[in-house]
Amino acid sequence: MTDARGQLLGVLDNAASQQPEKLKVAQQQLKQWETSPDFYATLQDIFYDKSLPINLRFVAGLYLKNGIDAYWRKTAKNAIRPEERAQIRSRLLTSLNEENKQVCSNTMMAIVIDKSY
Repeated sequence: MTDARGQLLGVLDNAASQQPEKLKVAQQQLKQWETSPDFYATLQDIFYDKSLPINLRFVAGLYLKNGIDAYWRKTAKNAIRPEERAQIRSRLLTSLNEENKQVCSNTMMAIVIDKSY
């Protein structure tokens, strides 16, 4: 999904929008992508990219948390592939040095770390 990072950023921007039409379309697109290979690793990349606007990073983190909750287990329907899980797991502790409390709430990252181990 690395080639689609720009597309994903646009959809996340719409998902953070206050306009109901944009939000609805973005949610539908994200729902379609949630079982795509590397979707969650790309969300994690966006979440960690401090050059991006806070609202995009926050929405990426939220979708990452929800996806890990739903698709992390090997027995889950459309489970995250083992390679992608390993990639996500290897970078998890990077978020512990996040300065922006809005982006990295203790609850959000605790759930991601807990579910992935």
